[in-house]
Amino acid sequence: MKKILNILKEFKEYFCGDFAYNKYLEQQKKHHKNCETISKKQFLNSRRNNKWKGVNRCC
Repeated sequence: MKKILNILKEFKEYFCGDFAYNKYLEQQKKHHKNCETISKKQFLNSRRNNKWKGVNRCC
């Protein structure tokens, strides 16, 4: 049962953007220690905007 709950938690984190934001924070700490990090809301807005800007298809 615990394994199933962990899988569901990971699934939720992946689709809600928590996984990506945590990865961003790790990279900031590792490679950009002097830079300021952005909030989770700003990060998710930025991801959404980058995903939907411009034409993403050939036709």
